[in-house]
Order: sequence, then structure tokens, then C-alpha cells
Amino acid sequence: HLTGNRLTNNAQLISLDKLELDFVKKEGGVFQLGAQSTYQKVVDELKRYDPEHILVKALGQAATHPLRNRITLGGSLFLSPGWSDLPGPLTALDAQVHLFGENQGTYPVSEFIQRRELKKNSIITKISFPDIPCKSRYYRECITKNDHPTFTLTILKFDKDIRIVLTGH
Repeated sequence: HLTGNRLTNNAQLISLDKLELDFVKKEGGVFQLGAQSTYQKVVDELKRYDPEHILVKALGQAATHPLRNRITLGGSLFLSPGWSDLPGPLTALDAQVHLFGENQGTYPVSEFIQRRELKKNSIITKISFPDIPCKSRYYRECITKNDHPTFTLTILKFDKDIRIVLTGH
């Protein structure tokens, strides 16, 4: 009941368990994160590649540990609440959302968040972004550690590029 919306019938529920969308892998210089991967799984797996990765920093601070073991990338990105720790880093990483269904295709995260019609009759299968070395900083403004942030600030510094993304509500 995180969205505040009540389900009006069972037709709104589907199970994704058999779709094998729980993965974190790197292929050909591109990270691919399955939609059913939890925040904690992403933190644990990306830490092996780069302990300072922006998603390790951001998702490692999000919610509480028990919730990080339950919150999935696909669900969080699909709902895209203003207090989420996910959209800022993904936008800064030039991440792509891969959809299956009516709007099948690959879209930049920022476009997916802005265009509500992309969510209609479609599911997120994975999120991908290139593995480009960079320095990163992540800040979340909140009253207590477990509070929803009022805003988040993501900063990535690449060799010849700086990206700054501010999100919030």
C-alpha cells in the first residue's frame, strides 16, 4: 500500500515470479539490472565491481535494511514516487528502461518517468547503463535516517563531463 491507491479488483495483480527478472550482471561494458532485483541485491552485486558506485551509495541509504530486501527496481521505477532514491542516480547514469508489452522498447529513465502512457499495459524487464568510470557523490536531505528524503542530489564526474541531478517533492 505504498502508493496510497487501493486495488479495486484482482485484475490489477499479476505475478512476475516465473519471468526470471532478478539479476545483476555486466556484459560488454554494460550493467543490466533485472526489474525484480531488490535494492539490497543491487547494492551487494555492484559493490563487487565498484564499492563507490553511485547506486551502492544511493540504494545503500534508502529505506531500512528489511525494506531494501523487498523493494524492487522495477516496482520503484514504475511508481517513481518523488521521495525515491532511484531516479536521480539512474538519470545521471544515462540509464535505459527496457519495456515489454504495448510500449515495448528502450527508453531513457527521465523519459519513462515523464511519459505516463509508457506504463500502460507494459512491464519493466530491466534497466541498463554503461559502465563508465566516474567519481560520485550522493546526498539525501531528510530529518531522520529512515525518513523519505525531501530531495536527493546526485553528482557524477566523468573524465570530461559532470552530471548533476536533483530530485524531490
